[in-house]
Amino acid sequence: MARRMKRLALGSVCVIVVASCIFLVAANEVADVDGLIRALGDEDYSVRMRAAHALGAIGKDVVPALITALEDENRSVRSSAAVALVDIGPAAKDAVPALITALEDENEWVRTYAAWALERIGLAAKDAVPALMRALEDDNEYVRSGAAAALGEIGPAANDAVPALITALGDEDMYVFRAAHVALAQIGRATEDAVPVLITALGDDNERIRQYAANALVGNIGPAAKDAIPAFITALEDDSEYVRGCAAAVLGNIGPAAIPALMRALEDENANVRMGAASSLGKMGPAAKDAVPALRKLFEDEGVSVCISVACALGRIDSSAKDAISFLITALGDEDRLVRGKAAAALGRMGPVTDDVIPALITALGDEHQDVRRYAALALGWIGSASQDAIPALQGLSAKEDEHPRVREAARQAIARIHEAQNRNDK
Repeated sequence: MARRMKRLALGSVCVIVVASCIFLVAANEVADVDGLIRALGDEDYSVRMRAAHALGAIGKDVVPALITALEDENRSVRSSAAVALVDIGPAAKDAVPALITALEDENEWVRTYAAWALERIGLAAKDAVPALMRALEDDNEYVRSGAAAALGEIGPAANDAVPALITALGDEDMYVFRAAHVALAQIGRATEDAVPVLITALGDDNERIRQYAANALVGNIGPAAKDAIPAFITALEDDSEYVRGCAAAVLGNIGPAAIPALMRALEDENANVRMGAASSLGKMGPAAKDAVPALRKLFEDEGVSVCISVACALGRIDSSAKDAISFLITALGDEDRLVRGKAAAALGRMGPVTDDVIPALITALGDEHQDVRRYAALALGWIGSASQDAIPALQGLSAKEDEHPRVREAARQAIARIHEAQNRNDK
């Protein structure tokens, strides 16, 4: 009992000392830095944390003392010193070498807080990239997620870590996966150096890695990547429908060399993959004329959404595809408002292929659902000067006659686009 009372008394003294130091910090007076450093090793966790945050509040001036504390024989002192550096943030950049060493500390919390401190320091911690890459393989999930987050905050300067971060996408811990995912986006997943790694990742055993790689490559692959077509053809047979859909989209960006693979994708069991393949072929325009028979065959598909994608593709490949236009105009009257909206958008992308397109879209401006009216307005704007007969109806929507602001804004954008197109034609 006496020993317990003595311990409680000592704990109370430490709390009072730390509280006094915190008061001095708050009052902008000279704090007892040595006392706070000693308190980092207190047996009481709350005392250690108060001391750490008090030191963090002092800021850059205590960084040298905290660097020394990172080498203390007491693990509580080391971990609490790292916490203080987390609080100090970017101003603790002089501690980067010490934090790199701390990433290999025997104590998992020291390693975790060191990673967090490097995350807060950001770009100035770029020298820590190799150590953070090693930390992605740490036994502790907090260290791994902290290392990924730190690499993300370092940004493009951490480009060498892209392969390791892609591997981290297969981590069994969801927080590590998320941190790696965000980090890749921050570093710039579209960097030229990352593309070969991402293509290789399409063949990874882990589905999450394949999904990320496929998604990251959409929009980042162009005609120059025709040598990668075999990898994407293989991806069209992936167990994941998401991977297959992304592969179809990427092949569309590559261009005509991918047409045979996309024609095979039109027969995929998944509707989203078939839609993606049809849309990709449509983007190629007349160059994809060999795919017209296969696209027409898809008109027998039971999914209306697929048929809309097919009709849009046919119209962009062959402007004389009046049956496709007729299908889309009919779809503007479908009972499903999503179908009506997609049909309006598809007509806008195809342009005024036939004389009845503009009148049909003008009628759609009066649809009962706001999304359909919005897409009809946007479509008329995309078509351009040929939509000049729609200006009165669009002016009616934009002049606060429509209760939905997004519809009014779409109408205003359409009017501006039509006028711009007319001005270009007049020059």
